Amino acid sequence: MSVTLKPKILFVGYGHLAKSLASKSFLKNFMIDSINSKSQIYSLNSKRVIKKLNPPYNYVFLLVRPSLF
Repeated sequence: MSVTLKPKILFVGYGHLAKSLASKSFLKNFMIDSINSKSQIYSLNSKRVIKKLNPPYNYVFLLVRPSLF
């Protein structure tokens, strides 16, 4: 029996946008955390605030507001 670790993903920026991007299959295959503008770290998998950042992350995404014309 082999054990594999899920890749870790960090979303920086808009936390509500990170929640809307995460589908059930995405949550199932990755460990996903997000940092919002209040510097709170939130785990999308366990749906709670994390006290301490757990690096290293395999992927880091910076979420920015789209430009409105």
